[in-house]
Amino acid sequence: MIKISLIYAAILGFIFVALSIRVIKGRFKSKVSLGDGGHAPLNVAIRTHANFAEYVPLALIMIMGVELMNYSANIVHALGIILVLARLSHVYGLAAKNSLSNFRPVGVILTNLVLVSSAVLILIRSF
Repeated sequence: MIKISLIYAAILGFIFVALSIRVIKGRFKSKVSLGDGGHAPLNVAIRTHANFAEYVPLALIMIMGVELMNYSANIVHALGIILVLARLSHVYGLAAKNSLSNFRPVGVILTNLVLVSSAVLILIRSF
């Protein structure tokens, strides 16, 4: 059973829907049905949503793998919490008016930390 991982999948699912709604609102506001129509705020919303869709599924699969390999609940929770905070940081960093915001790189680093840590843990138990 992968109860812990599914908690984070649910939380991240809500974030994904919120990001989708942001894109939809941006499309209505900009009157653009495909692409970003040259509207920078819509482009940011689209890329934020797409980046989430690109990274979160693999990260969740990796966390589920860690859980299935019977690592402690604390490790699985730590990976899930870090992933949620990473993705929120990334979203906030992209939305920040200040392009030098540290939140985006923190989100990138933490997301990759979850991926690499999970991969290492899985490989350790695989041999």
